Amino acid sequence: MTKNQYRTLIIVSLGIGLLSGVYDYIWSDPITDQVFDYIIEIEPEIEGTELVVAGSLAVVAIIMALVSVIGLLLFKSWARHVYAAGFVAAFTLYPFMGITVYGGFSQVLYEISMVLSGVLLALMYYSPVARYYEQKI
Repeated sequence: MTKNQYRTLIIVSLGIGLLSGVYDYIWSDPITDQVFDYIIEIEPEIEGTELVVAGSLAVVAIIMALVSVIGLLLFKSWARHVYAAGFVAAFTLYPFMGITVYGGFSQVLYEISMVLSGVLLALMYYSPVARYYEQKI
């Protein structure tokens, strides 16, 4: 796999993940909209200190994701460790995220993005791509 093919895979994974997050808002489905409205009614609102903590964690997560993706694109050795840590941290935070609803196509996009993230992790540690991260430039 060439560097450009690998970079393309990183960008495709990121793009599909972002599209899965916004798909239901752009191309809404009446049933999904009703479920979103119901969730807003039943979930408690985040206020005060909880809102500050949640916002701070979101900002840290966004910065970590951007730094790791840029580092991966530039083949920095530390970037793959940051990406792997973010991947693990995301899974450990899922139980605390509350109710999430995805439409069918949005869920398919999300699953494709997660599979591509796993492929990226495998490639960056256990394939010839790992050599790109070990080179000192």
